[in-house]
Amino acid sequence: MNKSNIVDRIFTSILFPPIIFLIIYFGRSEHALLPCIIITIVSIISSFEMRNLLYSKNEKKLIPFWLPSSLIISQYISVCLGKQAITEGTLIALFILLFISEIKIGEKDAPLFSQSMSRLSKMSLLIIYPNYLMTYWIRIINLNENGHLLFLFMIVLVFANDISCYCVGMLFGKRSRNIFKVSPKKSLVGFIGGAVITPIIGYVYTNIFQSVGVFFKNTQTVIALSVLMAVVADIGDLIESVMKRSVGVKDSGYAIPGRGGLLDSIDSILPSAIIFFLFCNEGLKYL
Repeated sequence: MNKSNIVDRIFTSILFPPIIFLIIYFGRSEHALLPCIIITIVSIISSFEMRNLLYSKNEKKLIPFWLPSSLIISQYISVCLGKQAITEGTLIALFILLFISEIKIGEKDAPLFSQSMSRLSKMSLLIIYPNYLMTYWIRIINLNENGHLLFLFMIVLVFANDISCYCVGMLFGKRSRNIFKVSPKKSLVGFIGGAVITPIIGYVYTNIFQSVGVFFKNTQTVIALSVLMAVVADIGDLIESVMKRSVGVKDSGYAIPGRGGLLDSIDSILPSAIIFFLFCNEGLKYL
């Protein structure tokens, strides 16, 4: 990676959290309508990039790439009405539509239905990743009256880990690279650096926003969550690397300088959101 790309990557990693903070903090309203609209737009763009990773140019698609983004809207309605079953019902409806579409499209195969498993698998993945995973963003924002700060906390932890892994790995990790063939430039030293620095950022954040600190009860809980987020964020990054390797591309798109596509910038946040939500909604009951 050349010097210009390094600067771009660091710049966007530093710039994104404040922008997200402004959107979330000043976009507060009952059930967080403005963040939901923004997340829906992010979902549509990410779905477009994911579709391009999954499909060749002339390959038939069972449903439009933007349709799974309806899961974000259904999650917002679920929050407003207090009925989570609306989101799950939308998810089931998308899969039913998927199967019905395949029944018609598969008839045109030569030989008959020979590509059905491939088509169904690809579109199923598109429904879940990124769209269903992004419903957890809405759930976190609406966890409580400080949900917007909790969501920002998750974003800060993920970006802190990302930039820490990258910088520590570049400075000190050249001899410990290639531990994962799917992403050979990532180093063990970088991963350790992220796992060490991320809890420090988490501690600082919860002291700045005391309402978040009180929610987590004690410093040990914050540190445990921060380390967990660092690990899951790394896994999320590697998962997308597997997808890009499988189709022979470096980036999912070109929307963001130094980082590639929008999906490249949220890959770590997608699985992290599930763990963060479960930790906050269920895990704290046992700590």
